[in-house]
Amino acid sequence: MRQGDESALPAVGIGSRQVSDLPLPLTAAEADDWATLIAGELGLFFPVSRRGFLDGRLWSRVRALGLASPALYRAYLATHPDEWEALTDALVVSESRFFREETAFRALREAILPECVKRRDSGGGRRELAFWSAGCSTGEEAYTLAMIALETVPMPTIWELHILGSDLSARNIAHAREGIYDTRRLEGLPPKWRALRRRGCRRAAGADGRGGAAADDLPATQPLRRALADRLAGCDLLPERDLLLPARGAVARPQPPVRHPAPRWSAPDRGDRVPDRADPCRRDPGARR
Repeated sequence: MRQGDESALPAVGIGSRQVSDLPLPLTAAEADDWATLIAGELGLFFPVSRRGFLDGRLWSRVRALGLASPALYRAYLATHPDEWEALTDALVVSESRFFREETAFRALREAILPECVKRRDSGGGRRELAFWSAGCSTGEEAYTLAMIALETVPMPTIWELHILGSDLSARNIAHAREGIYDTRRLEGLPPKWRALRRRGCRRAAGADGRGGAAADDLPATQPLRRALADRLAGCDLLPERDLLLPARGAVARPQPPVRHPAPRWSAPDRGDRVPDRADPCRRDPGARR
């Protein structure tokens, strides 16, 4: 065997796998390069502490396409722009639940939302509130915002409540607009909202045979639809959890995230526009199924 002829080296077995079959981790330089590319294309930022996650998700797409390396995958991305959607789905977190971060939602219910209502009432304008759930995943946070608004706003039927959910993943947006969840995802619902299953919820069996539910009679769970970024003007409430917010008033590349020790709420004077690759969806207050 010639020295340096790696093709002649035998594969060493580890259990049922071969060393030659194991994916090689990205080098630090490769990881930096991928992180820069993804930040520019998707507005997703991967610090050094999350490079292992990035490595694993990239290799999942490499294997799914039957490619040999991330380098070949990058070349594939250059000639197959639709693959960016699949990579986005692999990189974003899709696990969510209703009434997540109870402390933050309690602050919203007891202090922040009443202040928003007071501000609108004192201004003498239209009774209208607009909420934006950026990075809404499969929609649970957006629907939770609507449920809290219906509980908190005095005489909610005389208000126009606009709920906007946006996410980079088209798959997540489709799930959110469908508004059907399996029983595991409904576990966080308080008893009063669970009772809606007996007052107009429809049930549907998923592909796995498990039941799901969506409350068709609630504004909180009416279908979400796409909206243009300029429809975000006048947003009253923006929940932030490691969000990437572009420059106000113009579509721009997002800046590195400002991290907070706990979720917080902000009430901007105007709505900030979503990144240019984001796929926003909006609930139409007058729409019915």
